[in-house]
Amino acid sequence: NGTIGSLTVAAGGLLNPGITVGKLTVKDKATLNSGAKLNFELGGPAKPGENYDQVVVIGALGLGGIDFSSFSFTAKDGFGAGVYKLFEAGTLEGDLGATPAGKINDLTATLSKAADGKGVVLTVTK
Repeated sequence: NGTIGSLTVAAGGLLNPGITVGKLTVKDKATLNSGAKLNFELGGPAKPGENYDQVVVIGALGLGGIDFSSFSFTAKDGFGAGVYKLFEAGTLEGDLGATPAGKINDLTATLSKAADGKGVVLTVTK
């Protein structure tokens, strides 16, 4: 939770957007390097920062090839099918990795760039 100037998560580095569910705001640029570990808690798909973790990047978000295996998802009360905007950004740089999909509590979950090109979403289906 909170606001920081910039962010780089190196290979082997760890990002927890909140101590519990929360929102982390990055004023400048955020870079997620391949091999970074990203811990996100997911409740219901409504109200990012309240029901599930979200990172808001005012500037550019560098994706660095992160994929589903980069994430550790913890399902909380209310978790289920829906669209979770994990990262919201001014612009995106780079691409997601080769493995965008996996399972969370027996539900299929797929990472993709947001339709508006300004973030990364996790789409969970039954």
